[in-house]
Amino acid sequence: MQLAEVILLWAIFLAFQLAKVSYVKCSLGWTLVYIGQAIFCLGTSAAFVSYQYHKMLDHPDNVDPELRAILTAGGHHDGHPDGTAGMVRTLLNCTGLMALAGATAGLLGIGGALIFNPYLLALGVNPQVVASTAVLMILFSSSSIALSLNFIGLLNQHFAAVFAPLAFICSLLGVLIVGRIIRKTGRTSIIILILAFLIIVGAISTLIFGGLRAEKKLLAGDFGFRPFCSTK
Repeated sequence: MQLAEVILLWAIFLAFQLAKVSYVKCSLGWTLVYIGQAIFCLGTSAAFVSYQYHKMLDHPDNVDPELRAILTAGGHHDGHPDGTAGMVRTLLNCTGLMALAGATAGLLGIGGALIFNPYLLALGVNPQVVASTAVLMILFSSSSIALSLNFIGLLNQHFAAVFAPLAFICSLLGVLIVGRIIRKTGRTSIIILILAFLIIVGAISTLIFGGLRAEKKLLAGDFGFRPFCSTK
């Protein structure tokens, strides 16, 4: 049921993106669709957060164990104000962090998991649950971003046709290899080590290659800033 809801939200988001393409950027129609999309996304997130929070208070036995662990990480669910305040803080922190991860993925093209995975691990969530959650979130966020960019003509379809199948195959191999290692050793900490390694490598690579590219653009007089309403 939850997966069906996520797919429905994903489809509605793409419908908004497709609607924006039919208007000139910053025109009245485009602006109205953009505002509607923002209201829909923020309203849906707020409704979900409110629903989960009240469900935690009223029916704690029906809450997913991992979600309960996250919500109670900031305060004990004991009916006291301090415990409730801690739950609210944790819930808001998670929501804000996920929003930041999605925005960063859309703006910079990096994986949002680099942002929210360490936080979930710090809350004590099982590493395998963190990894599977990240994969599901990235599936919907990256596909939404890719299709959105394709709608406005910014997706290199030739590159996508080559690298998408390769990434899919490598992902399957990674799951099989890591799963086999965990079954043999019985230690899920290997996922944390892999995540840490990838975060470090990603940060260093971004700094080096991004810096070199920025230097070339700056020397060429391109400061990278263009008007928001520019169609280029």
